[in-house]
Amino acid sequence: MKKRWAAQRERSAIYMREAATALIDAYFERGRSTPYNQAEKIAALGGYYQKKRIVVCQALPLISHSFSGGHVFIGAQTWYAAIRTLGAYGLELVGSIHSHPGGLSVFMSGEDMRTHRLMFPQGVSIVLNPQRNEIQAFRCDGSRYELKFSQEEISP
Repeated sequence: MKKRWAAQRERSAIYMREAATALIDAYFERGRSTPYNQAEKIAALGGYYQKKRIVVCQALPLISHSFSGGHVFIGAQTWYAAIRTLGAYGLELVGSIHSHPGGLSVFMSGEDMRTHRLMFPQGVSIVLNPQRNEIQAFRCDGSRYELKFSQEEISP
């Protein structure tokens, strides 16, 4: 396990391409409070690993089996479908983004960290509060990545 997490620790930043950012803003209704963003939502992040950074090219909204203001559950078949869909576009599953709506702060819960370690130990978990327009990227141990938004194409 230490080797796997050592590679993650070397990565210092997450680069969000414009297409991924636009989809995230629309799906989570970032910066607004609406009836549709009061419960947790989640999306898979597709991209690639590049030396000391993770480049996120696309966000794929996931259909949850159950959700509430403070909980969202995604089944294994939904994750596998996301991996296949991203792979069809030449992308890897590099993480996920989910919301902590309303009064919830942006943090990694114990369940968030367990899911991260299981699904994408070298990847990123992004948590956002759409109403407060707060967003943060995390490693599987709960420490933070630097999150950068890029309008330029990032060369592979």
